[in-house]
Amino acid sequence: MEENLETPEQYAALSYCWGGPSTNTLRKETYPTLLSDKPIQTLPRTIQDAIHVTQKLGIRFLWVDSLCIIQDDEDDKATQILQMADIYKGAQVTIAASSASGCTKGFLSGLEQSPVKDRLYQIESRVQDPLDSRAWAFQERLLSRRLLDFRSTGQYWFCDEHEAAMSNGATGAATGRTDRFDNIRKLFQGRMGPVQDKLKLVRYWHSIVEKFTQCHLTVPEDKLPAITGIAKEFNIHLGGQEPYCAGLWKFALPYDLLWIPEGTPIPRPRPLEARAPTWSWASIDGGISFRISARYYDNLLV
Repeated sequence: MEENLETPEQYAALSYCWGGPSTNTLRKETYPTLLSDKPIQTLPRTIQDAIHVTQKLGIRFLWVDSLCIIQDDEDDKATQILQMADIYKGAQVTIAASSASGCTKGFLSGLEQSPVKDRLYQIESRVQDPLDSRAWAFQERLLSRRLLDFRSTGQYWFCDEHEAAMSNGATGAATGRTDRFDNIRKLFQGRMGPVQDKLKLVRYWHSIVEKFTQCHLTVPEDKLPAITGIAKEFNIHLGGQEPYCAGLWKFALPYDLLWIPEGTPIPRPRPLEARAPTWSWASIDGGISFRISARYYDNLLV
């Protein structure tokens, strides 16, 4: 473990499921131990596997939230959460342990150990893996410039120039990845150019919120913190000065307020401890949607 690097270094970032409480985390009492040469074998299996992949890629450093954020220091957690957009955008690659349901499970078992770049061919994955339903991971995927995704069906690579996979016996058409967030990724990665139409940005934001609210959070109070990095990046493309409060944008407030809960029961029970104003989608658990016809956008936007 390194701290206070004097010069910028290339690093990888890990996106994974904790899978419950872990004793191998950075806390005030474990800080000195982790700064020493702690054997890799003492770390959870998923993190060990991520270190192995990072080394194979020729990258010296790996950013892992449980080991890089002081878990019992609320000030440090708040500071790091505000930096999530920079952390995942700044990583050379994000390693996604999609097939692992927890940090003790690992994701390399059963995979061929030949270099990933030597065996790539295009294929599409439709299997739902544990990481796919995690809210923090949704943010991490959307912010990452490059993604090396270890799934139950194989290893997948996504970046702005290429999409490919090495499959574990799976076959499929060379279709690549296409979803409703591709344009948002292009926007965040600077491959789209400035978007002058704020209505388009409003629709992008609502697509993000609808997907995000369908994802799972172990700690319900993370509802707003887990989307803070996306909101920070989104605000850059709104000019950097747009007021944002509890998941809603001031310039789009008439439409942002028109959300409804998805599924049952309705009305949806609210958390015992309020985490957002009742007019915010973040005030309830579960998915929401914005069901207003596109032809009303012009009349609602102020």
